[in-house]
Amino acid sequence: MQSDIISQVFFARRCGMPIFRVLIRTLTRPWPLFTAAVIIALCFAARILLPVYFESIPVMLSLICCAVFCLTGVLFMAVPFVQYISAGTTLYPGHSAAPKVLIKTGFNAICRNPMYLGLVLFVLGLGIFISGMYGFIGAFLLFLELDRVQIPAEERELLGIFGAEYANYRKSVGKWF
Repeated sequence: MQSDIISQVFFARRCGMPIFRVLIRTLTRPWPLFTAAVIIALCFAARILLPVYFESIPVMLSLICCAVFCLTGVLFMAVPFVQYISAGTTLYPGHSAAPKVLIKTGFNAICRNPMYLGLVLFVLGLGIFISGMYGFIGAFLLFLELDRVQIPAEERELLGIFGAEYANYRKSVGKWF
């Protein structure tokens, strides 16, 4: 990561680009992870600053929800991560090299975006534990950002790379389930 930042700064200086913009783009490269971190921070802020408009969730129930959603989310992120790395393909289409292989097995056989589903579940679990019912709002905002912004952009790129193979995959497997 550090060498990537340094190379981006040198590239920006050579091209006359504002270094601040290049640093922000590089540090937020995996945009969904950055969005998730911001939402978790907002859940902390909601816990501290906002009054409780919803019925408070009992601590034990919020702890159980956190464990179930976070562990399920980590599973949905880890298994495809290992699949993508072992297949030698990229994790983020459009952010680094083009994907080499269209993976249609494992969690990708039931969901086109298992890592994003895992991220939403993880944020939901952590958000519920941190700020109760505000965690649902945070997870929903992340879901909207992924569903309306991130996934369509990646799907256009994958359609351009894999063509009919990806179009058939889209028809047979749902975006989320």
